[in-house]
Amino acid sequence: MSNGKGGMGEMALVFTLALLGVGLASLAAFLPWYESSAVESVIVEFRIPFFDVPDASAQGSEP
Repeated sequence: MSNGKGGMGEMALVFTLALLGVGLASLAAFLPWYESSAVESVIVEFRIPFFDVPDASAQGSEP
């Protein structure tokens, strides 16, 4: 393979395997890993420790 075509074929193989890896990683990242009907959605309250949020109803009483 002295004409350089072997290197081009090897680069094509490397790029093909890289694209296949990116595709499989994308599937693993974005598809759910569990059955969607088995999981219940739960609303959680977000609180920041050591920070009191003023009550909105008390703010409008004084001018």
